[in-house]
Parts: sequence; structure tokens; C-alpha cells
Amino acid sequence: MIPTKKLSKALENILSDSNLSKTETSRLKKDLDFVHNNQPEHLIENLNFYSGFLNQGSLFDYLAENFLVVICDPVNFTSTVEKFDERINDIRHKKKLRRQIAVGFPSSHLSPIELRTKLDLFDEKNDIVPWGTFDNKINTQIQIPFTTSECFFGKLDHAAKRISELSKSGSIVSIITNQSKRIKEVLKEHKKKLSNPKLFKSKLEPGEVTVMKASETCDINGFSIKSQDEALVLFSDTEIFGNAKIRRANLRRSKRIRKSVIRDLQPGDYLVHVDHGIAKFTGTHIDPKNQNEYLILQYALDDKLYVPMESLERISPYIAPFGRRPHLSRLGSPTWNNTKGKAAEATKELAGELLNIYATRNTVNGYKFSTDSLWQNQLEDSFPYQETDDQIEALSAIKKDMESRKPRETG
Repeated sequence: MIPTKKLSKALENILSDSNLSKTETSRLKKDLDFVHNNQPEHLIENLNFYSGFLNQGSLFDYLAENFLVVICDPVNFTSTVEKFDERINDIRHKKKLRRQIAVGFPSSHLSPIELRTKLDLFDEKNDIVPWGTFDNKINTQIQIPFTTSECFFGKLDHAAKRISELSKSGSIVSIITNQSKRIKEVLKEHKKKLSNPKLFKSKLEPGEVTVMKASETCDINGFSIKSQDEALVLFSDTEIFGNAKIRRANLRRSKRIRKSVIRDLQPGDYLVHVDHGIAKFTGTHIDPKNQNEYLILQYALDDKLYVPMESLERISPYIAPFGRRPHLSRLGSPTWNNTKGKAAEATKELAGELLNIYATRNTVNGYKFSTDSLWQNQLEDSFPYQETDDQIEALSAIKKDMESRKPRETG
């Protein structure tokens, strides 16, 4: 719901600023007409522009004074806030130079000073510094007994012996790995009994050892935490093998995109950012503070977005139909999300058509191949290379498909 009275007053205040450009003044008058004619729905696309007038509240307004505030890595937190504020102020400064916003135009976010003032209102505040201590010792500082886990660098026998020692001493040992089958085999060879992670109780007992398969996106390091009575030791692939396995498909794609973008990109090329839409590449920038390199993307109204090299997978080249120049997206506008929504609907419609095709295919019979004969098995056994697990699984699925009456994909 758009507060039209508040927005109307805000628009009138902006228009009273003679510093605005003719184009911006014309647009604001048009928006004011929409408000006066009770047609605020026409302002949805530009609503983010007025957020400084409409959104003066914050999350802190909903927190009680006795609320516990915990800041993880306060140094990084402060740095992130300052960088965000610097980027926003840079955009505001450029808009003022282009006479697109008034001099006293309110900001839609809290400045670092305002944020710190809000945080200081809470009596209960805890800062957590990972793997370190505060520069200045204070009476209320508590050192949590966290340490990094020891590394075995692929020496599995040594790892198994150490895990057995930790278990015998009463430590709870958990292993999160992408190679759970291999780890279990090694531990069983050393006669180490494992607990079933599917049967977790409310509390693990001292001496228990569990092996859990890591998810594809899992990216953790091991740690050890000890108290007077208990100890928990967590190992990951980083400690056991010396490095964590990364999904090859994602790694290849990330490297391929990065190399392709860096090698082929020229100033003036159009790119698509998955979150912000179509932009024009204007060059690169190296931050003198940390030497990080960024791509500079220019959007509509000459707004700029700095994309770190680590985020290149979110960018792809714009393929223009018939070589036409695209319209640049506006930062902060919902138009790009609306476009993605329409594409999702079209994809959903196509999926429905494919579903109908597959449903029709299931109503007819195809050719059924016979099962493997002795000669077939001998031929496969003569193959000089060892198939991978994925290849064996794929071959099994193909044969199963060929031996059924269901029509198959061709091409």
C-alpha cells in the first residue's frame, strides 16, 4: 500500500528545488499527477526512488531494549557497512551532479554513524571474533575454547589411528566428507565402531564417532571445542585429505566463464547480470586498499555497479536478436525481476507441453531389446579401461531403458 499523502508532500518538496534538470522535473510532475489522480499503481516501477521518504523505519524499531545483539566478526562487519555506505554515497553524489535528485534528498539506509548509535542503545551486546582475540583485553572478554583440527594430508591410516585415540579418550568425533564410503572402510579396517547419524539422539555420547556425507555446497573446515567434561572434534575433507573436493562441473563452469569474460570482453560490450539485468561494460577498477579487481557495469541513468572477479559466474554476455542494441536496465527497478518472471512463466508453459508429450509417449509401446547375452558380457569385459561409478550407473540405466517397452528418446 502506497501512502499517497506522504508521497504527494515529498514530491512537492522535491519539485521546489530549482536545481533539478528539466527531464527530472518533468518526470516528477508526471508522478505527482498520478498521485493527485489517485493512480499510485503507475509509480510501482519508480517506487524505489522514493524509498528515502517512505521507509524511515528499520529493524531496530521492532527489537526490545533488552534484546541480545551478537555481531560476528565485528571488523568485517564495520568494513562491509562502510563500503556499502561509500558506494551508495557515490551513486547519490553522481545523481546530484546530473541534477537527478535534490540536495536534501533523504537516504533510504542508515549511515555507519546512525547504525552504531542504534546498536549502542542495547545493553546486551556480544562480539564474536573468529580464531582470534580482541586487540584490547577487557574484563568481559570470554575466550571460547575453539581450535582448528589437526591435518592428516591424505594419510588415512594415521587419521584412523588418531580418531580412535580421540574416541578412547572420550571425545565426540564427527567427520563430514564427500568420500564417506572410503572413510568408513578405513575406520572399519581399524575396527572402529561407527554410530549411525540417522539415529541421532538429543545428545551424542562421549567416544562416539559419526561419518556424514557432505552436501554438494558444503564448504567447512574442521574445529575442536573442549570443555571441562566433554570435547567435540570435527574433521572435514580439508583436514583428512589436505583439500576439499569441489564439484568439477561447477569448477569448470566458473573457470570457463571467468576466462571467457576476461579474454573476450571489450568496453562497450553488453552483459546480463542475473540480479540487476542488462548493462554495458565500461572497464575494470582495482581497489587501491585491497588490490581487488572489479568489472564496471554501466546501467540506465549512468548508474554504475562494481562486480568483483569472484562473482563473474553471475554475469553472461548479452545475445542481441538481429544485432539490436538493448535498453539498459535501471538499478533498483523491479522491471528486470518482472522480465525474469515472464521468462519463468514461458518456461513453465514449455514444461507443460513437454509433459503432455511424455504422457502421450507412455500410452504407446516401443521396441524391446533382449537382455545381455554371454557374448555381450565377454565383449564388455574385453574393454581395457575401468569404468567410473558414474559410467557404470549410466550404462545400467540405458540398458534398463532399452529392455523396456517404453518409447525412448532419439537423436
